[in-house]
Amino acid sequence: MSLLIKVEHLSEDAKTRELCRLFWELEGRKFTYTIEELGLRFGIHRTQVPKTVFANSRAFFAEYTCRDCGGPVGVFRRRMDPVEYYRDFRRERCDECERKERDRQIEEECRRGEALRQAEEKYRMQQLEALQLQREEDTRQMQLAWERDVYETLSLIEFNCLVQMAVTGHMKKAQLAMGLSKDDAVKIMQKLHDLFLIRVEDRDFRMLPELKRALISIGVKRRVGPVFGSPKARDAYRMLKQKYMFVFPEIPLCAFIGKGAMEHLFTEPWHERYFLTCRSDFVVCDFEGYPEFAVEYNGGYHEDGQQTGRDEFKRRILNEVGLPLRVINRQDFADTNAE
Repeated sequence: MSLLIKVEHLSEDAKTRELCRLFWELEGRKFTYTIEELGLRFGIHRTQVPKTVFANSRAFFAEYTCRDCGGPVGVFRRRMDPVEYYRDFRRERCDECERKERDRQIEEECRRGEALRQAEEKYRMQQLEALQLQREEDTRQMQLAWERDVYETLSLIEFNCLVQMAVTGHMKKAQLAMGLSKDDAVKIMQKLHDLFLIRVEDRDFRMLPELKRALISIGVKRRVGPVFGSPKARDAYRMLKQKYMFVFPEIPLCAFIGKGAMEHLFTEPWHERYFLTCRSDFVVCDFEGYPEFAVEYNGGYHEDGQQTGRDEFKRRILNEVGLPLRVINRQDFADTNAE
């Protein structure tokens, strides 16, 4: 390793220039003259030698120049082992250019950070816009569900759960009030969500204000479950009362049909239990209280495959004792209003 120190003189005085040259002169890897020798040679005190040299010259390794400005990578600030200087100056930039490069990197990092922040903000705004559009579409679908009386397709327990949700304003409280298991509650919530009666959002739900007010009115007026499975079932009762005097809602079949006479129909495991628990939406009786026929209101959930099988078994039971089963639906209401 060869060491070559270049000296730039800042003074025009020949004696001073010679002192600076000899001060940085190398012999191999060591300085040729000691500071004491230079002080005796030039007739100055040894402490004044470095001060004079550093005030009137700049010294640096000639082979190491800054890649940006072309100047020296580093200027000697004191006299020490040249090998230590050599290790310290083996870099690509001078101090000033290194500072500029750090500032440039910091500025570039700030620009990238700002660009990233703007991209994240843009993405967030797009997500909020998409969420708002989705909420608007959900609200439109909920409005259509309200106008089309979609809640009429619910079973009694589903409708009552919807009422409890409107009254309590909380899904968990509605579940506890109804005495539902977690799995049953989840199924009901999912069905209500799919029918656009509610929108489940972040473990909470949203309901159309008009529907909520109507359901709360039902919940406030009735501290027990309604006899009628739904408002349309209630309207069906009123329609029947206009034609018949003795109309009874929600009558168990086992209340007027003996179990013994039906046992030969119990061919499936669920038949007997269903017979003991199923009800007829309405039973029309004569003056002495004997049933003349049964009435079922088809609110929509009867189209379910499992429910269809139950409805058919109920019809078989009634046919067995000679009681007709009449079915009314929403069209019957429209026809009645037209009349």
